[in-house]
Amino acid sequence: MPKKYPELSLHPSKVASIQRKHHWVFSGALKKIPEGIQPGEWIYLEAQGKIVASGFFNPGSIAARIVAFEKREPSVDLFKEKIESSILLRKQLGSNLLKNTDAFRLFHGEGDGLPGLIIDSYNGHLVVQSHHEGIDLYKKEIASAILELLNPETVFWRQPYLKEQGNGEWILGEKSRTEIQENGLKMTVDWVKGQKTGLFLDQRDNRALLAKIANKKSVLNCFCYEGGFSLSAIQGGAKQVVSVDISDRAIEATLNNVQLNFPKAKHLAHCADVMDYLKQVESGFDLIVLDPPAFAKGLKSRHKAIQAYRRLNGLGMKALKKPGFLMTYSCSAVVDEGMFIQAVFAAALDVQVSVQILQKLGQPSDHPTNLFHQETSYLKGLLLYVKP
Repeated sequence: MPKKYPELSLHPSKVASIQRKHHWVFSGALKKIPEGIQPGEWIYLEAQGKIVASGFFNPGSIAARIVAFEKREPSVDLFKEKIESSILLRKQLGSNLLKNTDAFRLFHGEGDGLPGLIIDSYNGHLVVQSHHEGIDLYKKEIASAILELLNPETVFWRQPYLKEQGNGEWILGEKSRTEIQENGLKMTVDWVKGQKTGLFLDQRDNRALLAKIANKKSVLNCFCYEGGFSLSAIQGGAKQVVSVDISDRAIEATLNNVQLNFPKAKHLAHCADVMDYLKQVESGFDLIVLDPPAFAKGLKSRHKAIQAYRRLNGLGMKALKKPGFLMTYSCSAVVDEGMFIQAVFAAALDVQVSVQILQKLGQPSDHPTNLFHQETSYLKGLLLYVKP
């Protein structure tokens, strides 16, 4: 006998979000939430007597995360169907857009149709990120789907949504690090001690762009983390590169990666607060990269985040030689492109400089945006030319 799953009824006026194929259903769209339903539990969404979607329950403002816009049971086959589709896409991307690269995002949450599931591939090692209880409740089925489709050396499972957690657990293997190649550059990845899954793969294309414009320039890489932008600057012929991060581990990783690729490069690294460093830096740089962590995790902190982007970009513009290039980013999902550009605009007014937008930047093709779920487009960036 098939297992029964809770059915939650939608208000008739709220069915439109299902018809628009958005993967989130907010709590106000539900008539009633049954007592005793557990976080992550599989549910059906019902409207006018018909099941219109299936997915995970969540006890917050996002009350449901939709996996299928029809009646489907959670199973290895369902998860396999989703992951297999994402693998097919990456195989096609691998033939042209991922040249000289063996580290990429294999599955991108709502962007690939399964909310809360992230899978990054590092040279045959897979790191899974579970972003809510539903993914963890079906860990066995999801892991089985992965292992049926692929033959990885390692599968490591992380749960960044939990405040109290270890670094993760091994589903397969026990390796914690490996060496990867990105755009022909070598980098060491540690998925146990590192942030996110080990590297910030979403900046790959933007790092390649930096390499194209860094020749004979002095480059400052702020919030350097593992030093990806620093490596690209050196690869592109920068005459000097300075890396800054507040984390001792990030500075150590950057120095190791530079040594791995360019042992004789003119490179300096400083463990410091970026804001403080920019305030006191005396010698201007030809090109500055500002790639901070998310300043806003939710709507409540959005205003403060926008002000922080304004201050940061103002300091960056001051530290530039004029004219000079500024690559600036926001990965705060609640700060959209318009808000980010407005913050940079305000910074330019504060500093009294002239600024041209040369290119709008974003995430690469292995981090696809779901047209029906625009929240999957989270990385905003600008390549700016700053003049006196």
